[in-house]
Amino acid sequence: MTYVLGTHSAELQRLGRQHRFWREECRSGLQRAGFGPGDRLLDLGCGPGFCSLELAELVGPSGQVLGLDLSPNYIEHLQQLAHQQNLSQLRGIATDLAQPQKLPEAGHWDGAWCRWLWMFLPRLEPLLDGLGSALRPGGRLVLQEYIRWDSFSLRPGGSALAEFVATCIRHWRNQGGDPDVASRLP
Repeated sequence: MTYVLGTHSAELQRLGRQHRFWREECRSGLQRAGFGPGDRLLDLGCGPGFCSLELAELVGPSGQVLGLDLSPNYIEHLQQLAHQQNLSQLRGIATDLAQPQKLPEAGHWDGAWCRWLWMFLPRLEPLLDGLGSALRPGGRLVLQEYIRWDSFSLRPGGSALAEFVATCIRHWRNQGGDPDVASRLP
């Protein structure tokens, strides 16, 4: 699994703008899950950590947030943000969530947040199994995924956007992902 748009500084800035656009959806999902002070939460596929910051502020200093992502560059960015904002409850680990593995600290986590990761995974079961072990009984999983990525459009349309969407979908499918995975998730 690789980032189709890379992990360079321009992409980091784009992801920051994207997070600001989707921030209220993120907060709404976290609120509906009942996450709050003192919770221990995973951020699966955390990218550069923008949602991780939201989680860290939500759980406060008595909680914990562990961001997990494939990109060491993004984990480094998350660690820098945590240090700059004095969020000792936030840390990150670079790991490939597409590979069968055990998630850190089995049975320790109250919940997990995941935005736009499942669509990139060639198989869902290894991560679902890992979550079954990582979350404590009653733990909650909140997902934010696209249902029909091919419906992405702007008006007026243009060939550049159509080519971008087709390239992204082709890249994800070539790596075993499914941009419409949300329609298959329980």
